[in-house]
Amino acid sequence: MSVDEAIAFFKKDKKRAVAIVVIALLILALIIYGIYRLFKLIHVKQATDEQMFAAVTNTIIDNLEGGYANPQTMNLGPQYSTSGETMFGIDRLNGGSINTSDAGVQFWNLIDNTRDTSWVWNYKGGAIAGQLKDLTLQMMEPEYQSLAARYLDTAAIDLVHSDNGLLLHFIYATWNGPGWFKKFADAINDAVSNGTTDIGQLRQIALDSRTQSGNILISQEGPKITPLIMTA
Repeated sequence: MSVDEAIAFFKKDKKRAVAIVVIALLILALIIYGIYRLFKLIHVKQATDEQMFAAVTNTIIDNLEGGYANPQTMNLGPQYSTSGETMFGIDRLNGGSINTSDAGVQFWNLIDNTRDTSWVWNYKGGAIAGQLKDLTLQMMEPEYQSLAARYLDTAAIDLVHSDNGLLLHFIYATWNGPGWFKKFADAINDAVSNGTTDIGQLRQIALDSRTQSGNILISQEGPKITPLIMTA
């Protein structure tokens, strides 16, 4: 279509022409946003130190997330009424897409093929504990990277990956879920955009966003997670 033909079409059917332009702009905006998200994801992956990520994840499993629990076979009380079978904080019923990932399927198959009467509350996996930890890492790392690329600003990503304490805060936020990850990311993004780059101050902001969250389950983690973040 030539320029003259386009002008003629616009004059003839302005509403349709405007609709086409709006749709084209929306498609362009989505493409630009997709490219932006892709570059941020690449940035997060490049910033990720595999050994550091594995060490921090194991610290979370060992100190913050418990072992085995199954409300269907154990008398765990009403606080677990909406939970499914759980291992290392991975909920089989409510865990979402991580459970259907390759690592997630292997994780639960391994448990199904090994579990017996010795699997009491908080059981850590015995002989297969190492395999389960490795699979947990394979589940959580891509989920963390996706959430970090979505919610953390680029400057904040660099600071988070420069410090084990901040990294622990956000890897654990991956267990807490996307909503909490965004809430915690907003606090750090705001601080960094206002000029705060001191790691000690950022650690305290991270802790405050947990202990002052207004959610009893999140805030009560404070005493356990504080020394892990502040001494990492």
